[in-house]
Amino acid sequence: EALHLANLISSHGYILPIEDHVLTVKNDGTFYRFQTPYFWPSNHVEADNIDYAVYLCKRTMQNKTRLELADYEAENLARLQKLFARKWEFIYMQAEAQINY
Repeated sequence: EALHLANLISSHGYILPIEDHVLTVKNDGTFYRFQTPYFWPSNHVEADNIDYAVYLCKRTMQNKTRLELADYEAENLARLQKLFARKWEFIYMQAEAQINY
């Protein structure tokens, strides 16, 4: 049962073999390492307001008719500009960098 559980954990990407790149766990003394929590498949990070502000800035920078902001998005952008007044220059620069990349 322990070997089966280890194979399940390995197949989902939580532990990885050090030498062999096959994701099946063997009962032969092979060394394994835990994946860092940043790369765990179950690590679902919700987008925060700064990410949404960057997204809206990128949409306003692209002068295409189909990408114009809806009324609620324009209101959210104005609200986020007030909320992040001190960080707005950083947010805008980040949006520019993402568009140019």
